[in-house]
Amino acid sequence: MDVRRLRDPFTALGVALHFLGQRAPFSTFKAADLVSTVDGQIRREHYLMALDGQKVAGYIGWALFDNETADRLTATGEQPSNDLAAKFAKGGDAVWLLTVAATRTDALRKLLAAGRSLYPGKRILGVRHGAAKDHLVRSMTINPLAESRRSTFATLSGTDDSGTNRTPDDGDTTDA
Repeated sequence: MDVRRLRDPFTALGVALHFLGQRAPFSTFKAADLVSTVDGQIRREHYLMALDGQKVAGYIGWALFDNETADRLTATGEQPSNDLAAKFAKGGDAVWLLTVAATRTDALRKLLAAGRSLYPGKRILGVRHGAAKDHLVRSMTINPLAESRRSTFATLSGTDDSGTNRTPDDGDTTDA
């Protein structure tokens, strides 16, 4: 399995939208919202895809923010806009996961490891939506220096409050 960005941004946008559009909750989003979000991630080069040969096995897209902005977004539940993300396109204190989907656990693990390697020591945040829900379930902050790699993966892949590990095969994705 190969984790990388595609050379051509228009191809990347088409491939990413085709992959995400077949998976809840993205399949229920307004097309304009999904296209705008993914287009912004690809234009900023804040995305990675997991490819198994010619088949997409996962996608992760993010934005960078300063700590003050990330804390405000977490506290208010406000969804980050592309305009706001563009202000921090070249760097920030926090990585905000916007779009995460994978068909296989190994693809998700490789995406998260590759993404983390791009921003060592940075705060990682996100907002969790369940596949059958269109509302905020919870926000999360992962301190990569304090948590083990395994517990960080479990948090991102969907360990619910009861401790049950839920993987993308259960239909869960993370999006803000």
